[in-house]
Amino acid sequence: MNIFDVELITARIKLRRISHEDLADMYEFTSIKSVTEFLEWDAHKSIVPTKEFISKTLNEYITKETTFTWGIEYLEHSKLVGTIRIYDYVPKYGRAEVSYIINPAYQGKGIMTEVLRQIYYHCFNNLRMLRLQAKCSAKNLGSIKLLQKSGMVEEGCLRNYYSAHGIIHDSYVFAITSDNYFSLNGINK
Repeated sequence: MNIFDVELITARIKLRRISHEDLADMYEFTSIKSVTEFLEWDAHKSIVPTKEFISKTLNEYITKETTFTWGIEYLEHSKLVGTIRIYDYVPKYGRAEVSYIINPAYQGKGIMTEVLRQIYYHCFNNLRMLRLQAKCSAKNLGSIKLLQKSGMVEEGCLRNYYSAHGIIHDSYVFAITSDNYFSLNGINK
């Protein structure tokens, strides 16, 4: 069983498995060019790649134990507004990486900060993990601000790390450790 396969709920959002019923909501944001500006994949020009992504994710729910993708459901609208993925989980060291995407119509509302904090809570309190990290383009100011606001600390820059749409990007590495998390939240271990 995948240890990440749980629903996580806050006042505004539910992190849950995605399903084929999410196809229209997901295509709404995966088809927007600005959403994929700093990503290695292109905006979806038809619903087919979105459907393929959902099918691949459903298969991963069964076959992978070190990867999990939650759909981000905005409860007020009963709508899938993004995804957050945990991957490269190494149980021996209690570490993993996260990545995320959100519909631009729901950006700037604190939703992703809330999502990341819920992921931190689950990983550090329930799973006793030691470290979560994320990477983002040095040009992606929105992600940089989000990761800092959520409690992650910049650890360094990976120069000429990846290419997105023919542009070479430096990538910042951000992380939060269990010690950081508990300290930020006034919790004595």
